[in-house]
Order: sequence, then structure tokens, then C-alpha cells
Amino acid sequence: MKIKSGVIEAFRWCLGIVLLSLATTIWAAENSKKGLFWKAESSAGTAYLLGAIHLGNDSFYPLRADIMSAYEESPVLLVEMDDQAIPVQEQQKIMMETVAYPPGESLQQHVGAETMSAIQKRLDEFGVPLQAVQQFRPGFVAMMLASVQAMRLGYIPEKGIDFHFMGLARGKKPILQMETFRQQMEFMTAIPEDDEAIRETIEQMDDYAEMWEEMQAAWVTGDADRMYRVAIADPLEESPEAAPIYDVLFYQRNGPMADSVQQCVKEHKTCFVVVGAGHLVGDGSVVEALTEKGFSVRQK
Repeated sequence: MKIKSGVIEAFRWCLGIVLLSLATTIWAAENSKKGLFWKAESSAGTAYLLGAIHLGNDSFYPLRADIMSAYEESPVLLVEMDDQAIPVQEQQKIMMETVAYPPGESLQQHVGAETMSAIQKRLDEFGVPLQAVQQFRPGFVAMMLASVQAMRLGYIPEKGIDFHFMGLARGKKPILQMETFRQQMEFMTAIPEDDEAIRETIEQMDDYAEMWEEMQAAWVTGDADRMYRVAIADPLEESPEAAPIYDVLFYQRNGPMADSVQQCVKEHKTCFVVVGAGHLVGDGSVVEALTEKGFSVRQK
């Protein structure tokens, strides 16, 4: 059914945000590491915008010299979310309040038998006990499994673009965040929990490296139009029923993100901004919103 296809595409892209770096062959040529990088200027100052890859490995580095120069020039780093802004204990509490079921309820009670079987198969493959995930909602479990799969392939958060810059900045320059941990967890709960979509998403995880190769190539070559087509425009054209999902994941967030960039520039004159690549491309993007606010924005 077409509506199922739309939900499945949205789940794939949501997981694609996590797994945007799964084809090492693309990174073989050093000169191809262009990245999605913009400079936004206004009368108040300058923002450098770098599209983030959230998981990576050593082959991603070093980054382009002009990207690193822009970072050094900037007195502050602005990211989507700083994972150390609140203690781990507080993060766990928020997760229990958002992506976990209330006491007495479990994953098995909220998914069909076939979906539960697909989840159990992946858990067994990854050596993860059911007890570790059974209190969480299925969309979040799918995210967790995708992350485990990526790490098994050698891609870790600590080598992601955003983690890389937070590591450089920690203790040396302020790290500001656009969204809180609670907000990001709440975004996950807003994704429709369609049983068939979740099952197919988990069953097709083996195919994700090939599925996202074109998105990865778009990032490496700095092709913002291609990234937008592959990640957002083409799936929406195929399945317009998925528009509410994309609205939650992107468009509702892009305006406030642009506000955060504008405020950062107003307060600090120069800001280095690292945000998920999907937020910077196409209609309704952070880049477009900054242009509407009077910034002169050009891709570098």
C-alpha cells in the first residue's frame, strides 16, 4: 500500500540520519572530501554551517583546511544537541518519560508477532538481550538496532562530525545547543509507530549501506541539490502521505534552528555551526530561513 511505503521511507531516512556514513569506498580519494559547508553573513556577523555526519571512523579525517580554519576563527560552537549538557542520569530519566512505555507495558504488547520476531532476530544477531529494549517504543528500538549495526561495521559516534568538533571545543570554547536532549527524544515519539513499516525497516537493515550510498556521495561531493532530492524530495514525491513525518523531523525544527544561528551571531559575532545535513538542504531548510532573515549565504 502506498501509505505504508511513505511511512517506511520516512523511517529509512530517520535511520539514515544516523547511518549517513556507511560506504568507506566513497572516502578513498582525499580530494573528494568536500562536505556540505556554507558561510552565512549578515550585518551582525558570520555563521559557518557544516552539515553533520553523526557516525564515522578515522578515514573521515582530516577535514578540509578551510573548514578547520573557520572553526578556529569562531569563538563558539553551536550544535544540534550537546550530549554532555546534562548528566547521564538525567538523560535516562528523560528517556523513561518519553521513549519508554509506562510501568506494566512492554514492546511485546505493542507490536505484532511478525515484527517482534524480526526484532528478536536482530537482537540475537547483535548479542543484545531482549530485556535491554523491551521497555522502549518500537521506533526507538529500530534506531537503537541501526546504531548497533553501524558500530559493528566500525562506525562510532565519537568519530562523527558533531562529536569531533565537540571534542575539540570541550573546555576550550563554549558549546551551545539548538535543541535539548528532551526535545530530541520527543521528536522520536512523534514518528508514527506503524507496525508494518517498523518490521520492514528492521528486516531490510542489511541493505542500508547500498540504500544510502547516493546520500553519502552527495555529502562528499558537496552536492546540496542531490542531497535534498535523495533524502527528502524524491521520497516525498513518491509518498506524499509521509509529509507529516518529514514536517516533524525537519520543517518544524528548521525555523527554530535558524533562530538559534541568528541569535548566536548576534551575541558572538562569529559562530561555527554543526547540524544534520538534511536540515541544510532544499526548500524550508535552515539555509533558506537564514536567507529570509537577511543573511547572505553561499556554499563553500
